[in-house]
Amino acid sequence: MSNSEKLIIDKETKEYKDLKLIDHEYSKENIIEKNFINSSFENIKFFECEFMQSKFMSTKLSNSEINNCLMEEVIYENAELNKNNILKTRLTNNNFKNCKIENMQFDNCALRGSKFIDTNIKFVKFINCDMQKTSFQLSKVCDVEIQDSNLFMADFNNLSKVDNIIIKNCNTFLMKYKKDINIIIK
Repeated sequence: MSNSEKLIIDKETKEYKDLKLIDHEYSKENIIEKNFINSSFENIKFFECEFMQSKFMSTKLSNSEINNCLMEEVIYENAELNKNNILKTRLTNNNFKNCKIENMQFDNCALRGSKFIDTNIKFVKFINCDMQKTSFQLSKVCDVEIQDSNLFMADFNNLSKVDNIIIKNCNTFLMKYKKDINIIIK
């Protein structure tokens, strides 16, 4: 598919490969049980869309915005997420496996039960997010700020690298982390 064509999501197609989409907007789309493989999304806006039980495999999403969307049980594997804004979006039980997440902001999002597994997270802000039971397993987390968020039972225990995690004005009740790592709680 060329850059100028807009992706049409139909009910029958389950797998989309080698997409290269630039400068498109999607509103109120239902993206259910779809797989995106080796694809690139740049400067894309998703507004009030539903992503359910979908996969983004070896896919890049950059300079994009996801606003007021529902993303349940979505898997990102070997994905690169860079310079995106995720706003007012519910990312329930999402799994980020072996991903690269950089220069992003999650604002007023719910990430309950989401897992970041063997993922590099750098220069990311989580503002006013519900991160209950979110876990970071074997991930490298550097220059991350979590502010005004709910970290009840969040798990930072098994990180492979930590450098400059700042947690401000958050509920950290039953949050798991090793006291000797570089997490600053204010």
